[in-house]
Amino acid sequence: MYFFPDVAIKRPFVFVDVSADKDLTLNIDYRSRKMEEQSERRKERRLRYHWPVWFAEDFDEVLSQGQMVDVSSDGAAFTCYSDQSCPYPGQDVTARFSVPQFDPDNSFGLASFTRTGKVCRVDEINDYVRRVAMQFAEALPFKPGEQAETEIDTRERLKAVTI
Repeated sequence: MYFFPDVAIKRPFVFVDVSADKDLTLNIDYRSRKMEEQSERRKERRLRYHWPVWFAEDFDEVLSQGQMVDVSSDGAAFTCYSDQSCPYPGQDVTARFSVPQFDPDNSFGLASFTRTGKVCRVDEINDYVRRVAMQFAEALPFKPGEQAETEIDTRERLKAVTI
């Protein structure tokens, strides 16, 4: 367990991907499968990326870390350990996370948010990891998955960016 000023944080689940040259990079994935496209009920496209997310039922207590799977203006999905800190359906959760926000000059910054919401679904990925889907009580001020025209545009914007 790691301790930060006034906050106890469990060991991290996963950080960002590390490339061969040891630079930390943000990976965004717009890929979708045919079956998913046919059964899609969402109002907007989701931004798929892997970045840390901190969450807890009470944000003044111990925080757990997961890894963001995707985000839209209305909700997010993230993975976490299958332990007692993993949220359950119907639970109110507060999450802190950052979302890439593209600028007109083909650069991007990270917009950080803290959102409270309700857990809609929890899927068991394997014996150790679960995927949690939550709906925000307050929407984000932009649509993260609809910032770029195409997947190629997004990949071009992020091609030379390292964090």
